[in-house]
Amino acid sequence: MSDQTPSARTMSRSCVLQGVPAVLGCTVYGSSLHARRFLPVAARAVCQQQHAGHSCAPLQGRSRRSAQVVAAAPAAAPVLPKWLSPAAEKYRFITNKRVSVYSAVQRSENGYKVIFSIAGESLPAGVAPKLHWGLYRNNPTWVHPQDVVPPDSWRDDATGAMRSHLHYNEQQDVWALEMHVPRHMAPVNLGFVLWYPELSAFDGARSGRHFAVPVGHSAGRPQPLGPTLVAASQASRPQDAACTMNFAVFSRHATQMWLCLMRADGSGYLEVSLDPITNKSGDVWHVQLSGLKDVAGLVYGWRANGAGPWAEGGRFH
Repeated sequence: MSDQTPSARTMSRSCVLQGVPAVLGCTVYGSSLHARRFLPVAARAVCQQQHAGHSCAPLQGRSRRSAQVVAAAPAAAPVLPKWLSPAAEKYRFITNKRVSVYSAVQRSENGYKVIFSIAGESLPAGVAPKLHWGLYRNNPTWVHPQDVVPPDSWRDDATGAMRSHLHYNEQQDVWALEMHVPRHMAPVNLGFVLWYPELSAFDGARSGRHFAVPVGHSAGRPQPLGPTLVAASQASRPQDAACTMNFAVFSRHATQMWLCLMRADGSGYLEVSLDPITNKSGDVWHVQLSGLKDVAGLVYGWRANGAGPWAEGGRFH
């Protein structure tokens, strides 16, 4: 968990709380309101699992996504590498030009492999696509750590984004790119659109600015609301168990949502931006985080943004 403190935000962004009854209170940082709640239900569940001598099985199935992203790519998709493990998170993004961009995130020993694959037959004729991308977590500014940038990439001065070649496999008729994100950078989002230099045109989401691949976290599921323990590792002490938790909140009018996690003693703070395509089903925003420890000492909150200003009674429910 990072030691950064929340920056000042406008009061039109409010906190929405769901699911856990133990309210710690609200703390104001500058002009930002962060509500905090303990995770006692999850902590008790970890203790019960450890005492029972087994770990919780991951939630099965996938929730329905918008037409622009499918959380679990079809198993028959030939463009994804066959060496991917069953545990890899797989996504399919459908662009404005109806191009299917398949992506997979697989955990490695020291980080995460992120794969992009596109069937050549789905692309506009005569184009060699480039990935126009950047990493971000809790603000919209894209960054490009040197450890992540693939060879033969270059920065686009007009937009500040990085552009990388997708390499063509003529035998399979597939354009592909593999990237590596070090573990210490996660959780983070990899935002992207396609760039066609032959057409001098972008090809991205039909709504929103770009697509986002979750790295070090996953899309999650919309039910149940609030925090839910998905899995926990074996540990001699409950507080040492590495937990996977799903977070979900209902908000019909919010246009942006952030999950805020912090330690009750104020020792750490983490904020994760949710993508309105990948992390939203209907009116429910959701995200799943892994590797959380000592959940009994964690507090959480939601930060939302929307059209209604705070002074005029704007709330995000």
